[in-house]
Amino acid sequence: MERLQPAAMEAPRFEERPWTFAGLRRRHARKEGVWRALDEHGCAASDRFGKVAGRKDGAGYGLYYDLFAQRDGFEMIAAVATDEAAGRPAAFEQLRVPTRRYAVFAHRGPVSRLRSTIWTAWYGWLPNLGLRSAGDSLTPDFIEVYGDDAGNTGRPAIEIWFPVRA
Repeated sequence: MERLQPAAMEAPRFEERPWTFAGLRRRHARKEGVWRALDEHGCAASDRFGKVAGRKDGAGYGLYYDLFAQRDGFEMIAAVATDEAAGRPAAFEQLRVPTRRYAVFAHRGPVSRLRSTIWTAWYGWLPNLGLRSAGDSLTPDFIEVYGDDAGNTGRPAIEIWFPVRA
């Protein structure tokens, strides 16, 4: 991930939990326009979110694998949280993410600055707290959570969940 302007952020909270998702997986190349492609991917998936049985909440989730690896591409899964036996559209897959400890960062501000929040958490906050990624083949590098904010302002609240270990 390229170096970005650091974001002003609050200290994270910590949670431990497993997840079950139903979502649409796509591999994305690291190239110009990838952020537009990610947005289109999320929109294509969200059009089908209402067809997922057993949906747990109204949030949308973005799961990222290999984003920080020095590879040609990475995977993103646009998903919803579900019950274990939820029905899902044919193009969606079910994912079970095992229990992990997460550092949860709130993103404040426009979505256009989200990459700065992710960058600041990954390269600043986590190392300064003595933490490193607990991501693996079953656990994403991080999970974006898009939900309604508690203040009912009508603006989306965005959180970034990083699986961590000391």
